Amino acid sequence: MQDEIEKAILIANGFDIQVAGDDYLNKWIIVRMLAKAKMNKYDCLFLNTETQEPIITGDEIIEMFNNMIDVANEIRADQYDEIIERYNSGSDEIKEAVKDFKKNYDYELKSVEQIGMEDWILIFLLYLIKEKDILNQYGAIKKGFVCMILDAIYCEGTIQNIYQKLGMKLKKYFRRFDKIFTLNYDNSMEKINMESVFHLHGEYESEGQDEESYCLLSATMKDENILYQYPEEMQHCNCSAILDFCGNRKYQYASEVTVIKEKTGKGYDYHFKEFENLAGQLTIVGLATKVILRTITALKQK
Repeated sequence: MQDEIEKAILIANGFDIQVAGDDYLNKWIIVRMLAKAKMNKYDCLFLNTETQEPIITGDEIIEMFNNMIDVANEIRADQYDEIIERYNSGSDEIKEAVKDFKKNYDYELKSVEQIGMEDWILIFLLYLIKEKDILNQYGAIKKGFVCMILDAIYCEGTIQNIYQKLGMKLKKYFRRFDKIFTLNYDNSMEKINMESVFHLHGEYESEGQDEESYCLLSATMKDENILYQYPEEMQHCNCSAILDFCGNRKYQYASEVTVIKEKTGKGYDYHFKEFENLAGQLTIVGLATKVILRTITALKQK
């Protein structure tokens, strides 16, 4: 008798949107983030170590995002190409990200919510590269932005209740798979099937790792007079979730932290080895076709 073929499924954010509604569309995540910034919820993320006062307030955060619309359109208009060429010698990572940015936004950008959450990370980086003297603040700015976005995605905890909207037929469907891989941060699949759920981009229920154990970003997080901290009301953002402007950066970061986990027991396993070594049948749900093709191409290059 022939052995049964292993069945795996890869789930992306399109699934959460389909099940839970527009709250998890990029547009409303960004709108929610800015609304919370307006209420000064995020002031505590950017504190001066000496005065304990916010270096940037909610209104200033909103103003900064609105000003970055001009930067985004300048990137579209090739005005950053020469700057990137000078800065990015020996690496095509940023160039490729900018090329994708131009393809995705072949129209004039007029509002903050038009721009994808991870594309904002690229915009901030390019702006700081142009300004030069504040480039050393990129680590802290990125960390603060990621925290704000995760808080908006978390949506007051409702994202962890998505599983309650799944009917019995859908729950039975997911239980048919031997392995469940997900790009989502919520833990809905664990509520359905407690075994063999692998988060490739991290999850909310795992604590964030000690920055000192990370080799990729820790050096950039020590900007002078900037204290990054997770106050009690933001602890849900202190997790293993990854956000970045290109897949290769996510892969590098995930691989490095996974190695730390394997060697010292400190870190988080992002399970890319399990995904790369899959044999059998893979079903993909909630992922755009162009993203699937980019993912397959990237994995073939490893």
